[in-house]
Parts: sequence; C-alpha cells; structure tokens
Amino acid sequence: MNNTEIRKGKCFISHCTDDEIIMNNLVSLIKSIYKCNIQRDNELFFCTYHNSFNAAARLDAELVSVLNDCSYMIAIITDSYLRSPIALFEFCSFYALNKPIVPIVFNGEVGNRFIDSICSSHYMRINVSKDLPLDDIIGGILRSFNNISPIDIKKGEKYVKKFVSQSAQAKAVRNYIGCEQGLYKNVISQCRDMGITKIRTENDNEALGRLSKCKTLYIVSTTGEGLIKTLCAKGIMSKILLNRGTVTVLIPNKESDFCHDVAEIENPYDYENNLTRLNDEFKNVIYMLNECVTNIKNTSPDIPIGKIYVGSAHTLLRQTITLGIIENNVFGFVSMTIPPFRTADGTPTLDFFSENTDRTMGNLLYKHVTKIRDIAKSRHNLYEINGTLYFENGFYLEKPTAREYWEKKYDEASVNMREHSFFTDVLIEAAAQHPLINGTEPGEEFSARLDYAVEMYNKYKQGGTSVKIYIPGSRHRYKNQEDTVSLSTAGKTYLINKGVSEADILSDEINEKYKAEEGVYNSADECFVASSIFLNGNYRTLCCICSANQMMRKKLFYLEMGVIPLFFTVSTDNMFHSDMGEIFEVIPDVIYNDHSWQNKNSVHYIRTRDERVPKK
Repeated sequence: MNNTEIRKGKCFISHCTDDEIIMNNLVSLIKSIYKCNIQRDNELFFCTYHNSFNAAARLDAELVSVLNDCSYMIAIITDSYLRSPIALFEFCSFYALNKPIVPIVFNGEVGNRFIDSICSSHYMRINVSKDLPLDDIIGGILRSFNNISPIDIKKGEKYVKKFVSQSAQAKAVRNYIGCEQGLYKNVISQCRDMGITKIRTENDNEALGRLSKCKTLYIVSTTGEGLIKTLCAKGIMSKILLNRGTVTVLIPNKESDFCHDVAEIENPYDYENNLTRLNDEFKNVIYMLNECVTNIKNTSPDIPIGKIYVGSAHTLLRQTITLGIIENNVFGFVSMTIPPFRTADGTPTLDFFSENTDRTMGNLLYKHVTKIRDIAKSRHNLYEINGTLYFENGFYLEKPTAREYWEKKYDEASVNMREHSFFTDVLIEAAAQHPLINGTEPGEEFSARLDYAVEMYNKYKQGGTSVKIYIPGSRHRYKNQEDTVSLSTAGKTYLINKGVSEADILSDEINEKYKAEEGVYNSADECFVASSIFLNGNYRTLCCICSANQMMRKKLFYLEMGVIPLFFTVSTDNMFHSDMGEIFEVIPDVIYNDHSWQNKNSVHYIRTRDERVPKK
C-alpha cells in the first residue's frame, strides 16, 4: 500500500466518546494542519465525534456505510477504546477489509498487545506515552499525517507538540466487553485502582524474572522452600546480590504453634509427618540461602555484594508474599493460601504493580511485610546470612522443644555438680539489690539477704567448712539517683561490720575479673560471675540467697551457666521484683528466647545497662 493509494480516499477517525479531551485536541490539530472543516460531507476526514454519531453506542446502516466509504483509518487507542464494542468493531472492520490503519496508542502496553493480537501488520503505529521522547512522538504523527495528505511538516510541529502535551488518556469508565457495569465498578475497577494486574493459579516465569532487577526483595511464607529454590536455581537470587540488593526472608519459627496448626489442618491424619516436612523445609531454606551467599563469595571474592536477612515471622497469616521494589514501584505477587490447600494446589495468586502510594495492593503489602520485619528485629530474631549461619532449633525455642533444651542443660549442670562433689568448700551468693540508701548503704531487701548470708556463713564456719560470700553488683543508677559506691562495696562493708572476715568476701575484684568493663548490672550477670567462681574453684556447694520473686529466673540462669545451686529466699514487706512481671514476661522470655542475657545484642543486656549504668 503506497502513499498515493492512501491519499485517494477519505480518512475515518475511530475513537471512543469517553476520550473527549483527546478528540477535541485532535480535531483542533487536524483543522490547524489541513485548514479544513470536519463535517459529514465528502471532505478529507470523517469523525463520529463531530458528525453526530455516538460511537461505541450506535451501530447502524449509516455508520456501516461510512466505514465502507472510507479508505483508511486513524484509530485513537485508549483504555476506553478497548472497552467499547463499537470502537473495536470499527477497527476490526478496517482490518478485515485489508484497509490501512494508523493506530495512535496512548500508554501503549495494553493497546499494543490488542493490536498485535488482531493484526500482525498495519500501516504505521504511533505510541503516545510520558515515558517516550517527545520528538519521537511528534515525528511519528507528522509522518503519518503527511502520508494521508501532504502537510508542511515544519509548521505542523508546533500544532502536534501542543496536541501531545494537552492530550491525556481518559480514565476508563466503560465495562469490559461482556462485563456487567456493577461487576466492572465493584471488582475490575477496584483491582485496577489497587494495582492488581492479574489473578493466576500457576507459576509465571515472567513475574519471577522481573524480580532479578530488584534492589529490595521481601519474601513472607510458611517456609518459602519452593520459591527460594526456584530463585536460586534460576540465578535470580544471585543477580539481586550482585546488584547489591537486599533480600529479606520472613518465615515462622521452626516448631512454632503456627507450624503445628498448619501441619494439623493440612493433614490431620498424618500430622507428625507433615510437621516434620515443614521443619525440614525450614532447614532447607536456611541451607539454600547460606549456600547462595557462599557460592557468590567464592566465585566473586573481590566484588561487593548485597545482603540476605532471615527473620522469624512472629506475626503471620497463612500467606506467601513476594514483594520487589525498583525505585518507587512496588510489584510482586501474593498467594491466597488457605489450609488445607497450599499454593502448590492451585490457590489463587494476585499479581500487583503500582507506585508505592496509599491504598494500592503493593503499598498495603509493603507496610505489612516491613512491620513483620520490624517485630523480628525488635525481638532480635532477624539475622544476616553469612554462609555459616544455621538454626538447628529454629530462631528461638518453642514449647515442644523448650523442655528438651532445658533438660539437656540440667543434665550438663548435673555432671558439673558431680565433678565438684569431691570438694568441700561452700560459695554463698547474696544477690544484690539497688538502689542503695544515700548511695552507700544496703536497703531493706538487700540487708535482709546479707543478714541471712551472715547467719549461713557462721553455721558453716562453726562446722569447720571453708566458705566464701560473693556480693555482686557494680555501681548503679536508679532513675536519676546514682549510687556513690558499687553494690559489692556496700555489701562488703555491711558484712565486715557484721563480723565476716574480709578475706572471705568476694566483691569488686571478682566482678572485674569475670565481667571487666561490662560490669554486673542484672541477675544474669550475678549468676554468670557466681557460676564462674564455682566452676573454677574447689567448691562443693553453691548457695544462692535471693528474692522469692526472682528465684525461678535465677535458677534458669544458673542452669544455662552450668550449675545447680541450693536456693534460699528472703522476703520483705516491699519487694522490688513483681510477681506478675516475672511469671508472665521475664521467665517465659528466658525459657524460650534469651536464656543468658550475656550477648551484647540481648534486649535485657542493653535495657539493664541503659537503665542502671551511671552517666558519670
């Protein structure tokens, strides 16, 4: 089809009446370039918008006749156009008659897919998009119009530039073909506004491949084994790391109540084997992530790479979320996994893509996954994968594994106690208590423990037993009150005044030996030092004198340190430690999570020093 043949007939402008702004601008453009009136007679152009036809609403003999009379078409392809049966009829009629079509495609992905699905060839396609260079768009329109009828291209540039800058694709308000208005408004339109691009029930390699361009990737899943295996096998995980991106994988803790519930719902008749499967998948995920990091470090040792974090999803619904971020775009997919069915069983998956703005699916999921990550981080259950980081028992202990853990600790401590059964000396720990009176003297609770220690000391000495009293505690601050001396010094002075030999008192010097600059600022530190004294000395018995409220916590700390003391509790009218706080907060945390408080990243290690270390 050459230019001469195109110029012989009338041009039919195919459009949708919803695109009023575009059509007004296009009519002005044609009038400016061709200096002609667009009317219903035998002029150069026929446009239903200005020829009393209601396109996309009326199909009759007159319109069919005009279509037959016209030799070529300019089709304004917008979202509204693609929802108009009559507009599509006009387009397909021209194509079926092998007449030339010049599509002007606004924001072209969907429009171009439509054209490609209908016809493999057309006269010339023009894309109008904010992402394309303006000169390319102007040049395409000018060349097409010049083929229809000669124009002064240089003079026409300013008119076309004005048309492109002022024309915007109208928001589609029409139904999809065959779709009821209510369904479109309540479902399809809502999905579009939220950035939901597709609903599928099987893997989409294109969606997975897009993840390789991410700088940030989040995965939230029950185990994520299948997805992570695919990302590693296809090299997608490696590409993200080599692009110095960050991957965060959030999965529930091994043996968690959540995993037990999922295992039972999915397979109530083979619950234990199903739980074993989930536990094995947990281990496999950690292994694959470590292996991925190790392989990159081995093959590219001099190249800086990104990071992979893995964390415990304390807050979890039954879901699989894969969320990537490129600049300000959030995209990915979320699987609506509802036990007993899994993603592998074909449960629906929603694909989404949008800017990270309020009320889009991507934005809602972004807030969700980052909150899960922040909770894991605040509870010190977010770790960087370094190639050697494994969790044999999960991130922290759960009920089914806690007893096994502590029974093992008890057995180890029992061995230590038997090994010390050949000695005769006694070590007494009199647990300190802040604040001091006037910054120098033990308060009521501390004094009561020291008095009990003196009584016990005298009994052992009278029996001919060698005995030492350990008084723990560095210099403390309580709220805005700072003690003048350490708790150890105050306790030592108190004991000497009660007749205890200074040679039998262990205080500041022993704190310095075992805790150095860290100091002794909580009951776990006390147990650590007392256990170290015991295990490194010739002691047969360790006696702990403490508050009745804190006894169980200290017993757990001592087991963690490898010893089993004899406990003696002293109560007073005003106790510092809260029964309810110990029962419902502190003790469960020691049992399941932070067993020793000795790690410098421990919440309680940090908290007690923030609260108690003097500022000067």
